[in-house]
Amino acid sequence: MQKAEGSKQNAEGGRLSAAADLLVSLWHRLTTTRYTRQLEAEVQVLAEEIERLRKENRGLLNSVLIRSGFPPIEDAAESARGGPLKYMRSRSSQQLARRLEMESRRPKLRQEKGRTEA
Repeated sequence: MQKAEGSKQNAEGGRLSAAADLLVSLWHRLTTTRYTRQLEAEVQVLAEEIERLRKENRGLLNSVLIRSGFPPIEDAAESARGGPLKYMRSRSSQQLARRLEMESRRPKLRQEKGRTEA
């Protein structure tokens, strides 16, 4: 069920006239009880709180992921817009040296593995 405050647009997405808006709010007020309106308002407040907490948790998780060298998790709204990630952590010289060292060892490990299997 749509709330009167949230139904300010018609089906085509345009604004409702002032008279139509008044009729919608009047109809909503007549067909719902105070308790129902209170519950709807409470649901809206809780939904906003949940969204805020999700954003905060995503930020904390991304902070931990970035510190450990993993890419951050994309926000669903951000990925729907096609927006790039805000930041990518640059690697330290120690991390780059370690990666180069591991890449240089890979061919040697493959050659040794091939000799032992043959």
